[in-house]
Amino acid sequence: MKSILFLSLCCILLSACGKKHAISPTILIVAPHPDDETLGTGGQIALLTDKGYTVHIIVLTDGSQLFVSQFGTGTNPSPIEISIMRKRETERTVAHLGGAPQNIRYLDYGDGNLSAKIDDAASIVATRIGDLNPERIYVTSAFEFHPDHRAANTVVKHAYTLLTGNKPELWEYCVGPRPEFGRGNGPDSLVEIDITPVLNRKTEAVNMFACHLELTVEGQTEPIWKDGSQYLADTERFLVTPGALVVE
Repeated sequence: MKSILFLSLCCILLSACGKKHAISPTILIVAPHPDDETLGTGGQIALLTDKGYTVHIIVLTDGSQLFVSQFGTGTNPSPIEISIMRKRETERTVAHLGGAPQNIRYLDYGDGNLSAKIDDAASIVATRIGDLNPERIYVTSAFEFHPDHRAANTVVKHAYTLLTGNKPELWEYCVGPRPEFGRGNGPDSLVEIDITPVLNRKTEAVNMFACHLELTVEGQTEPIWKDGSQYLADTERFLVTPGALVVE
């Protein structure tokens, strides 16, 4: 009788431990700059974290050249200070959407120079995929205007060639898409996700990007954005490809 009771107690304890430490489903978002994860997939972050998903994010560049490239200024505050400001904004927006800032990893490649770091970045991303075993990978599509956004796509697709285990679905998102986005004849399919249940939350998150919405640097004459409405449609669009069909 004592043996039976002991075994029953062990089973109960093991069951409780299993529930306590159950692994939640995971996604990995790869962002070219601090903010792209929110602008392109903020609705997905909110929807999926509400469903119990864990969101991990890799930000590839330091985002330091935001004002240098657009206004030719960048001394007060300095590019390094701008990078820090943008990272803190990203952490606040991700937390507001339901993610965890500690799950953001910054690789700090030079803003505007990501194409020179494809192999190195791909190796890191591939290792992270292997560690996390996510259900999906999100990255900016190959049909973006910004060269760093296109380079991020190349990084992830090259990372797929380095994977030896499971290859997750690839979800390519848009931030500043060219007209040909979604018009290809490849293995991907265009998917539109209704984010109206969380649109208010995404709107609040986008409005946290003070670097874009306020006069931030000396010599700046107007904000980068009048508002963030261009990123606040009631759907988010993705090119979705099964992992086994992803090619560089």
